[in-house]
Amino acid sequence: MERQGALITISQQELQRYRVLELVLKGDVMLGEAAKALEVSYRHAKRLRARAKGGLHAMAHGNRGREPSNKTDISTKALVLTLSQEKYSSFNDAHFTEQLALEGGDTFKPGDGACDKEGGGDSSEAEAQAEEASSQA
Repeated sequence: MERQGALITISQQELQRYRVLELVLKGDVMLGEAAKALEVSYRHAKRLRARAKGGLHAMAHGNRGREPSNKTDISTKALVLTLSQEKYSSFNDAHFTEQLALEGGDTFKPGDGACDKEGGGDSSEAEAQAEEASSQA
């Protein structure tokens, strides 16, 4: 694992789990007792014990410190914020999301993080309302 020499941050819960699991690894406490103390299932305690064998750094989640793979880039966020404050300032969230999806094409798709709120109701009805509002604006 790459974290061997790196500085890591762990939560209090991870530290507490490691301390209990250290006792299990030493043989001072049975795994079933540790599972009850940690308020996890026996099976999950077995998983935690396997991770604890790797040391304290192994108790930290594997994705800690990494950027999400589906993170929306800063320029897109800035564009959406600017549009919502200027061009579409009178729109509510649902209507704004629909407009972005209609006008943005591939740039803004519902569910991509840039405009992730879903409007309720029938999509054809929502599209008709969006077209009507854009023709009035």
